[in-house]
Amino acid sequence: MTPVHLSRFSLYSNQVLHLSKPANSFAMLALTIKSVAIIIIPLIAAFFIYILFSDPTGVNLKEPREVYFNNLKLSPSHKNNIKFIIENLAIKSKPTLLMMSSKLNAQGNEINDVHPLKFISYVLSDKKMKNDYLPLILKDKFKKMSFMKGLTKKLEKMDDEDLLKPYLIDFMKSARIPLSKKDELTSLIDENKWHDFFSFAIENSKNASFLF
Repeated sequence: MTPVHLSRFSLYSNQVLHLSKPANSFAMLALTIKSVAIIIIPLIAAFFIYILFSDPTGVNLKEPREVYFNNLKLSPSHKNNIKFIIENLAIKSKPTLLMMSSKLNAQGNEINDVHPLKFISYVLSDKKMKNDYLPLILKDKFKKMSFMKGLTKKLEKMDDEDLLKPYLIDFMKSARIPLSKKDELTSLIDENKWHDFFSFAIENSKNASFLF
């Protein structure tokens, strides 16, 4: 009886041992995976945080902000609205402009998110707006006042937020203003002389054909 019982016990013990080996292997594998996950997950999280918050242009965020001038908003829709406003303000009579005031205001609201330096550089880069339409606007007191009122307000706001000078160099490049004129433009910003700032930009923009 004893050998039989021992044999049975031995057989049972072997079964237990055979079953326990895979269980132990599984436990070790699970522990290994857990250990690797503890290391890998923070690395993956750090990678995605870097992607989300790093500069998409690859430029060091500590560098001067003028490098981002080209990324300022100016969509095809913005351009169409700017052209619409400038053209109509230039060629339409005062009574017609008064009747169009709602439409013009609506178009103006559509370009509220356009930075004023981006606005100016776009207008000066377009020969028709710069050479044909702006002179008609600026020689008429009523039209000039209407045009400069919104532009002055936006320039003041951006200056208060320190969002003019950081973009000045690339603005000058875009508007084709010699970089040697930077000090003069900076002085006009410091003195809040927005009419003179716009005048100076026009006068010194390449191929400008009139004075403000």
